Amino acid sequence: MDRRWRNILLATGAVVLLFFFALSWYKYHYSMEVIEGFEVNAPELDQRLLIASQGSRFKNAVVATLVEQLRQRPIHIKVIDVSQLPAVDEEKWTALVLLYTWETWRPPLVAKHFVRRLNAPEKVIVVSTSASGEEKLEGVDAVTASSKMEEVPAAVDVVMARLEPLLP
Repeated sequence: MDRRWRNILLATGAVVLLFFFALSWYKYHYSMEVIEGFEVNAPELDQRLLIASQGSRFKNAVVATLVEQLRQRPIHIKVIDVSQLPAVDEEKWTALVLLYTWETWRPPLVAKHFVRRLNAPEKVIVVSTSASGEEKLEGVDAVTASSKMEEVPAAVDVVMARLEPLLP
């Protein structure tokens, strides 16, 4: 192989390696955390709320505020990571809140598949965050936000307003 082709192959390999390094760096710095689940109030209560979320400062603050506002009511609240959605039986829940972030121009597949298989989509409130604050699944009436901490109260207010008819 002559010197010219060897240099072209080395340059191409370097560009590909740099591209994969950049993707890995982006994923490491901007991917969502896995949250630790917890429950509030007795599981035997008639009204049951499931909150499935990814971990980030914004989503953690929304979840914490929702739980704080609802904990005194007779509602069993369970918080899980979105990765556990495939095991969720929607029939067991009075209402569900789903919080996720669009990464690399798409929602988490587990969230997308969960929403697509719902039998009662009217009892699910979706909060979709993205850099633009406008991304959401097509055909889903979602609350959209850009994960700015100053948007937490407004996002919580919208979710609470949508929960009220589901958890009277």
